[in-house]
Amino acid sequence: DIEDRNAVTSERQRWPNGVNPYYIDHTASRLPHKIGMAMKYISNNTCIKFTKRTDEKEYINIF
Repeated sequence: DIEDRNAVTSERQRWPNGVNPYYIDHTASRLPHKIGMAMKYISNNTCIKFTKRTDEKEYINIF
C-alpha cells in the first residue's frame, strides 16, 4: 500500500513515470562516480529512475 510506505500520494507531486532528471553541478566533480553508484542502487531497488537533465524545467540539482 502506497500510504504504508510513506510515499507521496498526490500524482501532482510525483515525477512523471518515476523518472527523475538530474544535473551534477561542477562543484561535485569529485563525486559523480559515487553519486552514480547511489542512483543505480536506488533504481535497482525501487521504482525510481534517473536520467541526465536535458531541458527539463524541474530537475534534481546535485552540488
